[in-house]
Amino acid sequence: MRKLRKIAAFLTASVLCMGLLPPLSASADTWTPLTDTIEWQLDESGTLTVRGTGEMPDFTCSGYQIKQSERAFLPMDTEDLAPWYTESWEQICHIVVEEGITRISEMAFIGCTNAVSASIPASVTTISNKAFSCCYSMQEVDFAADSQLDYLGMETFAYNHDLTQITLPESLTEMSGTAFDHSSLTSLHIPENVNTIHPQLFSFMKKNTEFTVDPDNSQYTAVDGVLYNKRQTILFRYPAAREQDTFFTPDTVQSVEGAAFAYTTNLGMVYFTDNVLSFASNLFMYSKSATAVRFPEALYSLPNQCFVGCMSLRTLLLPVLLGNAQKGFLETEQLDVYYPGTQEALAEIPGHSAFTQTGYTLHCNTTEDDLISADLSGDGTVNAQDAAHLLSYAAKCGADFNGGLMLYQHKFTDGLVLAPAQSGDGAVPATLVTGTKADASDAAVILQYAAAVGSGYGDGLAAFLDQ
Repeated sequence: MRKLRKIAAFLTASVLCMGLLPPLSASADTWTPLTDTIEWQLDESGTLTVRGTGEMPDFTCSGYQIKQSERAFLPMDTEDLAPWYTESWEQICHIVVEEGITRISEMAFIGCTNAVSASIPASVTTISNKAFSCCYSMQEVDFAADSQLDYLGMETFAYNHDLTQITLPESLTEMSGTAFDHSSLTSLHIPENVNTIHPQLFSFMKKNTEFTVDPDNSQYTAVDGVLYNKRQTILFRYPAAREQDTFFTPDTVQSVEGAAFAYTTNLGMVYFTDNVLSFASNLFMYSKSATAVRFPEALYSLPNQCFVGCMSLRTLLLPVLLGNAQKGFLETEQLDVYYPGTQEALAEIPGHSAFTQTGYTLHCNTTEDDLISADLSGDGTVNAQDAAHLLSYAAKCGADFNGGLMLYQHKFTDGLVLAPAQSGDGAVPATLVTGTKADASDAAVILQYAAAVGSGYGDGLAAFLDQ
């Protein structure tokens, strides 16, 4: 059914191009020189064809405005744009580049807002910056089976709102991390030969649910849809639209790249292990879902613009030593901040006032060991018995706790609770993953948390198991 809808949308866009737009300015037999060896034609069906040999010339624009809601591209001037844009961009429904062209130039087809498809021959080795940017209606990009494409430039397919899937050729070795900004790709596969992806990596791919990487790729890998370097020491990008509530960085991860969790829509809690030593800027930029973040002990200052536009943040666990907090741009109106040091030590930190505004609650002399216990049975170790206790308790109480995994929300002597007014049954967040009923997935989160931070935190929630 989804495929039929896509075909219907494709045909509808084509019909609109052929039937509702003004007459073409060029006849079907007209070929216009672009260079000494390249010419172009726009026929009556709305197909723009570029043929010849060699590299297409670059085009440029002194400035332009993008109105995404109106699917509009508004250049300040058109003098230096491609001739097909200045003459008849509205009529272009299909873009065909023929064999012999070796480079699709910068801004070659930018702003062809009605084009629904593009065909790229084997001879093309480079697609330059913004070549197909703002082609809002683009739904299909067809690379020749024997494609020799080597390089994909910045914002190549940016703002292609109707582009939901693309298959990159195996010949590709280098690409920009902004190639698909603001597109609608739901997944992206990195071919075997890609050895360089320029930052920031896919930070504006807001609808992406997973990355996949050819297993023979020597530089990159993907685990559970998350993109890493091959050794998994660098976390590049967490898919913004991935349907997962919690994420623990693998023990191998030592650094996290810029905007790695930007624009997330489902991810609530992120736990950075103490093995993470460095962060780039814009870490949670405009995340709609991030509510709780635990930073590693080696962190000395919040990453620059770490939480800019992140209004959902409610819980922040900080390390013992923290530098200038103002760099984090804490914009949320309500926040619980847990700090292992004293109130006096916090007062000496430059920018500490970022944590003292109205709506923020500071909890000093507090560590995460005080805030959660994974040892539900109270026997000193975390194991399958604790998972069994959790499920048994949830079944006995008919537990269906809203709120998901809130590791650090409030500290009570009887264990972890979701709000100060709650007690008894309400003190056990059994729906750590699904947000509905407790099941094996929730047990897995308990055990995963225990593996990340160590076990043996006293009685914890065991006090409630006998109720």
